[in-house]
Amino acid sequence: MRVIASDGAKGIKAAIEMVYPYAKWQLYSTHKMRNLCSNIEQKKKHRKEMLNNAGRIYQSETRKETVIRFGKFCDKWEPIERNQLSILRKILARH
Repeated sequence: MRVIASDGAKGIKAAIEMVYPYAKWQLYSTHKMRNLCSNIEQKKKHRKEMLNNAGRIYQSETRKETVIRFGKFCDKWEPIERNQLSILRKILARH
């Protein structure tokens, strides 16, 4: 097993590490999107467009495409939602 995705429950993550010590763990993209949505400062104004833009990142076919799309996402949203981008980078770095 190479990668296992689950929610962020500590018990599940610990069990995965015990049973599959060499597998990488990843947070479900659904949970990442919820975290993103919950931290948008101007929810009514930006939520729909920001989530659509973030969704394109997860639809990437290759790592290179993912990195490019994430860069474009950050370029667009960092000046508008600086706090959210900081939180999103921390979430992605952990997972």
